[in-house]
Amino acid sequence: MQGLGGAQSPARHPLPEVNVKFKRATLERVEKFISDTYFTDVNLRGRLYPDKEPVTSIKHHGSTERFQLPAEAQGGRGAVKIGDSFGLTWATHWFHVVMVMPERFAGEEVRLRWNSGCEAMVYSMEHEPLQGLTELGGHERTDFILSRSALAGQRFEFNIEMACNPIFGAGDNGMINAPDPSRSFALSQCELAVFDRDCAALLHDLALLVDMAAKMDDRWPRSYQALYAANDIVNACRVGDRKSYRRCHAMAAQFFEQRNGASQLTLAAMGNCHIDCAWLWTYEETVRKCARSIASTIRLMDDYPELSFVCSQVDC
Repeated sequence: MQGLGGAQSPARHPLPEVNVKFKRATLERVEKFISDTYFTDVNLRGRLYPDKEPVTSIKHHGSTERFQLPAEAQGGRGAVKIGDSFGLTWATHWFHVVMVMPERFAGEEVRLRWNSGCEAMVYSMEHEPLQGLTELGGHERTDFILSRSALAGQRFEFNIEMACNPIFGAGDNGMINAPDPSRSFALSQCELAVFDRDCAALLHDLALLVDMAAKMDDRWPRSYQALYAANDIVNACRVGDRKSYRRCHAMAAQFFEQRNGASQLTLAAMGNCHIDCAWLWTYEETVRKCARSIASTIRLMDDYPELSFVCSQVDC
């Protein structure tokens, strides 16, 4: 090529084409890999609880008392099985749950998994509120940590208070409608389960990468970088292999450690609990909601001392 003054300029070659993956297909691949709905028999989400065991016993005592377990209800009365229903709307039911660690759980992190389709609270046998439980899409808290390193034969005993209302009230065919007074709630889960913390860490990594890829503007390179990183992790992951989970977590950490530059912003994230005094529930239920939220937060603070927490409500 002839340059200025007749000098020969170096030949210019067109830039190579970039083989950009079809974003939606790749994104969906990663989403299905961590989905709790699709392909849980083979995906990563299905390995979060690799082993399970029924509790030793569940006994039930119906009561109209919030917070206070009547003396005659200690130890429960009638035996309960999974699938039994309880009601009606706004009622309170108490359960006495006993668990013994099987030998194969020794050394594992083990949790109680409870799902009654409504709100609940775990109490110690000394009636200390320990943690709230609830089930609703996007707001699940159905685990209660029993031991970080279980001992074979170790025995646990708790009372669980079941509140016959979902987290956002009991509206009849609509959140802000008048409550349906005849609702009942089925106990669908009460079991011991081994919790794989390495699997959980990798699930969090992939969920964050998926959000970055899906919600950042397509014109931002970081969106595609997150997508490629997530796809590489799925390729490298061997489901069921904890060592593989740790290697993949290290891959994600390398991605998240990248910085934009000295002028980047620092963001602070704080947990927030906003409870209206009486919105979709009675005032009495507000007191119980506060207890569940605060007890759960204090339990988190025991594990994460750096946690900042904000609690707010409207003026009354």
